[in-house]
Amino acid sequence: DLRRSPLLERKRVLSELLGPPTARARVRYCEHAQGGGPELFANACRVPFEGLVSKRANSVYQEKRTHDWLKAKCLNRQEFVIGGLKPNATSFESLLVGYYEGNKLHFAGKVRAGLTPHARGEIVCAIASDKTTHCPFVNLPIGKTSHWGEAISEEEMTRLLWVKPRLVVEVSFVEWT
Repeated sequence: DLRRSPLLERKRVLSELLGPPTARARVRYCEHAQGGGPELFANACRVPFEGLVSKRANSVYQEKRTHDWLKAKCLNRQEFVIGGLKPNATSFESLLVGYYEGNKLHFAGKVRAGLTPHARGEIVCAIASDKTTHCPFVNLPIGKTSHWGEAISEEEMTRLLWVKPRLVVEVSFVEWT
């Protein structure tokens, strides 16, 4: 049990157990890199990896998140047009956003996370005069909602509020499914 041993000691033992690189098959050992965090992170995002976990060399293994291990995620950014929203009691649960191909607005997904109450209020005010009765998307994914929630059920369709697609938002995301 090496959980109480410092990270560099645990990595030394792991490297010995795995043997030379040719014997490692599908398991990849990652050498410890000291310093150069911003450059390592930029390179990881170019690969593209999901991100990096920075660990203190003398940290022991812990089963919970601590300040000794910091996760930095690589995020993609894209501008999307708001075509609708799913209202809730206070403002909205999610935005329905899309992108144009030619003059047709294609559904890209739902945006839920990262919106503060203040930002939600500003969005509601900005689109208040843009309400419309028809869906502006040419390809809205109607059907059974999956694990990621990209599909829109028929019941959900009755509760959605459509808007004229004029307001653009920039969205950060890990992946676009």
